[in-house]
Amino acid sequence: MATATKRKAAPRAQLNGKAPHRYIFNGQIQLPAEFPTLSSFRRWCLSPDYPERGEVFWIDGDIWVSDEMGDFLTHNAIKTEVLTVLNTLVKAGQLGYMFSDRMRLVHPRASLSVEPDLMFASFASVQSKRIRLKPNKKNRILEVVGSPDMVLEVASDSSVPKDDRLEQKYFAAGVSEYWRIDARGEQLKFDILTRGPKGFVAGPRQNGRVRSDVFGRSFDLLAKAGPIGVMELTLDVGRLVFVAK
Repeated sequence: MATATKRKAAPRAQLNGKAPHRYIFNGQIQLPAEFPTLSSFRRWCLSPDYPERGEVFWIDGDIWVSDEMGDFLTHNAIKTEVLTVLNTLVKAGQLGYMFSDRMRLVHPRASLSVEPDLMFASFASVQSKRIRLKPNKKNRILEVVGSPDMVLEVASDSSVPKDDRLEQKYFAAGVSEYWRIDARGEQLKFDILTRGPKGFVAGPRQNGRVRSDVFGRSFDLLAKAGPIGVMELTLDVGRLVFVAK
């Protein structure tokens, strides 16, 4: 996911005695001056007024805005590798649906409307209505509403405060596994967090690998120099632990 900058609810500025019509960020992203509710924010996200460039999130009433480009090595390449590997597993096992960039996750009770780097929803979650994929009048599905089985966030320099809050919000939204990757430092960090009594907890590792109960496999994220010296990442998949239902 592209990095985000926190935008707290601003006081309503007065221009010649009138409130502003909208806020404009970097000359590109235009937002209404006020979103009174999550429902009004959702309607705007689904309208033609939503910006073609950048991302705008609702996290517990705060508006987060980003129009930054994602770095290839520490962000884009990671998302591509994880999506490629997991989508292959999901299709082979007929497990459910993978969702990539620009698909919005909404959970009204958790006061959340964001776009994770990746999401997975099992067929079982859809059938039990933990996840709702409701088409609009044009038969387009633009929101994933409910509790995904898995979400991924890849850290970037300005996304850390947002990601720290998202961990709490994803737990409140009933997410089963929270995958977290940080490739910005010398040491690559890859964690699969599972639900504990009051929050997510890091899953145990065995020989450097971490288990995913959602996908029934163990995983390790490996980095090595590629043929032209640019780092290459491989999501290594361990043996089948069980078949996810």
